[in-house]
Amino acid sequence: METSCPTHILYVDDDTEMTSLLDEYLSSEGFSLTLCHDGESGLEQAISGKSFDVVLLDLMLPKLNGFDVLKAIRQSSTIPIILLTAKSDEFDRVLGLELGADDYLSKPFSTRELLARIKALLRRMKFNQYGNTVASMDIGPMMFDCRAHQLFFNDQFVNLTGTEYSLLQLLALQKGQRVAKASISLKLFGKPLESYDRSIDMHISNIRRKLAKYTEIEIIRTIRPQAYMLIDHWD
Repeated sequence: METSCPTHILYVDDDTEMTSLLDEYLSSEGFSLTLCHDGESGLEQAISGKSFDVVLLDLMLPKLNGFDVLKAIRQSSTIPIILLTAKSDEFDRVLGLELGADDYLSKPFSTRELLARIKALLRRMKFNQYGNTVASMDIGPMMFDCRAHQLFFNDQFVNLTGTEYSLLQLLALQKGQRVAKASISLKLFGKPLESYDRSIDMHISNIRRKLAKYTEIEIIRTIRPQAYMLIDHWD
C-alpha cells in the first residue's frame, strides 16, 4: 500500500531538552523532524535544497541569531516559518513578521498550541477557494496562479510568502467588500483574533510594500476599525 510522505519540519533551537521533547511529541503526531542547535547549522539545512514543509525557528541562537537566519532564508525561499521566542517584547514579534515570518509563538507554549499552529499554517499554504477547478484568477492587473500559489502583476512575478499570497487571495475573492480581521484570523490562522495581535497588519504591510514596486495605486485599503478591502476598480 502506498503511503504519503510525512510532513518534514526543520526545528532550530539551542534548548536541547526542548528539542528532544518536541521531537518525540511531533514524531508521535506523524511529523518528521530535523534538529539543529545553532543558527549556522539551521541556515545550512534550510538552504540545502532539502524539502522542508515548515521551519520552527528560535530567535536566541548561538553563532547566528534567529533574525539573521530568517533574513537569509527569505532571500531565496518562501518556506513557511514559525518563530519561537522566550522574549515577550512586541518589537521582536513585529520585526520577525516584517522580515517574513509566517507566525510566532512565545515561550513557554503548550505542545498542543504548537501543533495547532503548524496544522493551521499547512492548511494556509494549501488555501484555495476554487479547489482544483480553476487554474488562475484575474483581478485587474493581478493574476493569481491558484495551483502554484504565485502572484503576477502585469505578468511580473511578485515574490510573496505563502501566508501573504493566501491573505491577498482571500481579499481578492471578496474584492470591494469589507473583510474583518476577525474573519481573516479564523479562515487563515484557524484561531480567534486576539487583542493587540498585529500579525495580520504586518502581513498586509509586507504585501503593500511588495506591490508598491509595481503600482502607485492603493490596492488594499484599511477599513476602520478592524477590516481590510481589496479595491474592485483600477481607474
